[in-house]
Amino acid sequence: MSDTKAHVWGLSRRAVLKRLSSRIVVTVKRRVPREPTANGVVCAGAAVVDITPPPGLPMAGYSLMGRPGEGVRTRLKARAIYLRPAKGRPVALVVCDLLSGSTLLHHRVAELVAGTTDVDLAGLMVCGTHTHSAPGNFFESVFYNAFASGAPGFDQDLYRFLSNKLARVITDAFKDAKPARLASGRIRVPGVAVNRSPGALAQNRYILEETSQIAGVNPWMHLVRIDCRAEDGTFYPRAAFSAFSIHPTALDPKNRLYNGDIFATVERYLARRVKKRVDPPWEFVHAAANHTHADTTPRFLPGEDGGFAEARRLGEKIGHKAARLFFSLEGDLSKKARIRVWAEEFNVQKSPRVEEFELSRPAVGLALTAGSTTRSTPILRHLPFFAPGWPKRVFTGSGQGAKRVAGGVFQPLFLRTGDFPRRLFLQVLHIQDTVFLPLPFEISCQAGLRIQERARRAFPETTRREPPQVVCISCANGYWGYVTTPEEYSMQYYEGGHTLYGPDTQPFLAAHAARAVNSLVKGKPGRPFPDTFTFPLSPARYWPKPRENGRPRPTALGPPLWETDEDEPCLCFSWRDAPPGGLPLDRPLVKIEIRKKGGDWQPLVIDHQPVDDEGEEISIRLAKHAKDEPRAIWEARWHNPRGPANSRCRFVILTGGHAPPLYSMEFVPRPPT
Repeated sequence: MSDTKAHVWGLSRRAVLKRLSSRIVVTVKRRVPREPTANGVVCAGAAVVDITPPPGLPMAGYSLMGRPGEGVRTRLKARAIYLRPAKGRPVALVVCDLLSGSTLLHHRVAELVAGTTDVDLAGLMVCGTHTHSAPGNFFESVFYNAFASGAPGFDQDLYRFLSNKLARVITDAFKDAKPARLASGRIRVPGVAVNRSPGALAQNRYILEETSQIAGVNPWMHLVRIDCRAEDGTFYPRAAFSAFSIHPTALDPKNRLYNGDIFATVERYLARRVKKRVDPPWEFVHAAANHTHADTTPRFLPGEDGGFAEARRLGEKIGHKAARLFFSLEGDLSKKARIRVWAEEFNVQKSPRVEEFELSRPAVGLALTAGSTTRSTPILRHLPFFAPGWPKRVFTGSGQGAKRVAGGVFQPLFLRTGDFPRRLFLQVLHIQDTVFLPLPFEISCQAGLRIQERARRAFPETTRREPPQVVCISCANGYWGYVTTPEEYSMQYYEGGHTLYGPDTQPFLAAHAARAVNSLVKGKPGRPFPDTFTFPLSPARYWPKPRENGRPRPTALGPPLWETDEDEPCLCFSWRDAPPGGLPLDRPLVKIEIRKKGGDWQPLVIDHQPVDDEGEEISIRLAKHAKDEPRAIWEARWHNPRGPANSRCRFVILTGGHAPPLYSMEFVPRPPT
């Protein structure tokens, strides 16, 4: 994150501080869900919901350098997988195309689904893929609502929108439940990421073997395959849950389109392969979570610095490995899958110590404000003390050790302790032969491997089978910034400067993870959850006002024109339609139709996939809108268009049935020579 701009969309620092000083209290209740159906059979269900918001919301990940969303390139999705064991409590795994999960969002969704499902608070996991091209301002802490996005505050409309969407997708997955078979495994995915902080990595006393010695990254993808029984009695692929370590930031802070970045392609690639190879009687769901990604960066081609083309190339490379692993697990599928969960929540500011490890008062380091080595803040990245690798060498006996605290002793005057995240939701999910540890941190590769190793040792040794694989899931059930090893922290790169609670954070989490696994194995319950959760937050509103008179009939503004967007050829069609509050981006809006010589118009399908705004080559952008104007100008772009020879195409703007679709003039999907 960066704090270098004096004004963001007309907001001065004084206005930002004023926003931070106002408060509302959001209350969430813990409700008892339905009793699970104990039919002695493992069941599973899956669902997908679109969570793309309207234009105008601040995008999270690049702090004040981030831009408001002006449209969408790959729709933001929430994917849910429901798993019910033969006996015991079910779990719901939800992966969202968002920067991170949120404790507030997690608890509210658990409250909403209690009346419609048998998923309780402990069995629900909500994580983000960590795209930097999705809205923020829905977090549980004042600090990250203020500084994760390009504008500060907690947007209640966004919070309600996401809560209702996630409750819907979990309910749909619950209703979809069918007898299931599961298998799990892992595969190496080399060559897609590099370590962006090698100076900090080199300080580690030891490098765990699972990390690539050359690149300093964790190359392992872990995946759970789920097949379900169809009406004909045959088991078909239904879903996959995977975890892989990469910072999915192919797009830089100048991007203005909501999108899932690299993971958008990873998720869709496996789904396409399953449809092409098996063609199951339902929409296959791939929920792709992030792993130990904090100190990685995408490995771009020489001369490239990101962009949509690189996001797709890397996503396809990762997706290819996911497909290879997925299909290799077919022979391991078992109807006797183990599914169990353990969870508790506690305030780390009230319980900061475990064993010999103690957390410090949370503090922001100067190294955080300079940004990472690959997406750094102008000017600050070159200044002594701010630049990576300028730790304190003296007076390091305080709880923050080598961290140079931004503002020094005066930081508590404008960043109160209660403004930082402090309620840690600790969860363990044992699924088949893999144990997942969802954590609300961006976890460096070595920090994650140490936490996993400590947790794995908590399993009792038996002669019958090896202890299961233990896998950290980052950005899950909340957002707390970063966690590094103590050695990496001592160098104060961006990742160490953003480890809020000091150098003992990683061993603190490792000790708690081991205790949690031990409790899971022995059947010990965690600390009881309270009946009510309260979150003091600073409000703001970026969600556009809804249109009172409904959506008007769209009108074309000319024929499609050839343009170049980020070095990609594209066809651009402009039309006049409702303003941002009246055109829902979370519903189908644009598709391409094709007509061969002498034939009728039909949807264009390439590689078994329709060419529409559900894919990766159609973008929608708000091109022009004056405040309080009843209509706005929109653009639909078809990037890298292609189609069969001797054919003509047209854009179709969908209206949801309230009016006839809008058709563009027909065109040839080939750039002019």
